[in-house]
Amino acid sequence: MKGDEEEEQEGDDDSKENREIFVGNIAFITPEDTIKDKFSKYGEIQEFKMPTKNGRPSGVAFILYSTSKEA
Repeated sequence: MKGDEEEEQEGDDDSKENREIFVGNIAFITPEDTIKDKFSKYGEIQEFKMPTKNGRPSGVAFILYSTSKEA
């Protein structure tokens, strides 16, 4: 049934929201590779974002893992 499939997708543990973590309070001088190395030991990183503001690091990162269990 189509309705059952939709319910399964909504309750899916591996949705993007359940696989993405926020890392804050990062020193502005910390290289991107250092953050990736530290967090890659917990699982496969699918996507990594370290936003900047006016060309400078904002001190935060968003890490998207392959599964919610890794996150």
